[in-house]
Amino acid sequence: MAGKSIVMTGLGAIGSHLALHLARTPDVGCVTLVDRENYEIHNVLSANQDILPNDVDRPKVEVQARRMRAIRPDLEIIAVHAALETLPLAVWRADLIIAGLDSRGGRQAVHTRAWHLGVPLLDTGVLASEWLARVNIYVPGEDAPCLECAWSERDYELLEQEYPCGGPAHSPAHTGGPSALGSLAAAMAALESRKVLFGDPGRTAIGLQVMANARWHQYTETSFRRNPQCRFDHAVWPIEPLRCRLEDMCLRDLLDLGGGSASVPLQRFVRRRLCRDCGRAETQFHLEASLDSQCSCGGAMKAPGFDIVETLNGQLPPQVLRMSLAEAGLRNGDVLKTANRYLEISAGGVIASGK
Repeated sequence: MAGKSIVMTGLGAIGSHLALHLARTPDVGCVTLVDRENYEIHNVLSANQDILPNDVDRPKVEVQARRMRAIRPDLEIIAVHAALETLPLAVWRADLIIAGLDSRGGRQAVHTRAWHLGVPLLDTGVLASEWLARVNIYVPGEDAPCLECAWSERDYELLEQEYPCGGPAHSPAHTGGPSALGSLAAAMAALESRKVLFGDPGRTAIGLQVMANARWHQYTETSFRRNPQCRFDHAVWPIEPLRCRLEDMCLRDLLDLGGGSASVPLQRFVRRRLCRDCGRAETQFHLEASLDSQCSCGGAMKAPGFDIVETLNGQLPPQVLRMSLAEAGLRNGDVLKTANRYLEISAGGVIASGK
């Protein structure tokens, strides 16, 4: 349907409140919800998430999609129950991306995808111990600050550390913060999203962090500048469509398009995976993101370092190069990088010319 599109990831203490605000936002026509988790009993007992006891053990995206449809039956909602890092890049193409995540790694992953696509990102969080709620907005631009412009070496060291939306690395996983604090952050995010989507740039927190201190009744703004030493490359990718049928195009065709090499940015291929729990081995050349990461025993399937392939080239075995894109695990919406082009796989049509 007509209207603005939003992708939102993170449906916990903030997102469970924010989803209903988005459903009530006029002129929003499509919302994609991305979250890999189910609601658990502690989410009800902590009373800081806007859910009911009968939502326990159900995927978060399905719970919130049902509630949003009850408010707006005409709203298009796409529920994606998967880890955000595994999705085709095109899933993130929208008028706005909103993230309410509890890890630096997750926030970095969403920010990277948003920036390369040229999509504004609204990042929101809370620090329950201090009753703080915040929003940051990043809009890709040549001299614009990004998420990582303000990061220190310590931030990179703590990338894999889960934390409660901006709290210190040693903070507990569940803070017991009041539901009202998550609702406050959600309200701030909903209001800022209207400004971004519907043209109020002079009053939008672009390049800013807006912080509400509910304990001391304080409201502050912090501005950021582009850091010339930032590790992130700040590139917006010029992506072209590659109209093809996944079953008809093979990996060798990609090499012909790309002058002998091709890759899937932010993704990788694997030759073999192992389960450390049961010792099961799986030999298959495949895009890792489109494989089930869980072994039948419940353990995690991981690829040893020497079985990871970042770039496709002519040194791969002939039987691999003869594989169709579908057999290799590529999907519509995946973006390929050749020597000097970014190509998004689109369903149907003919193979694009490399000229």
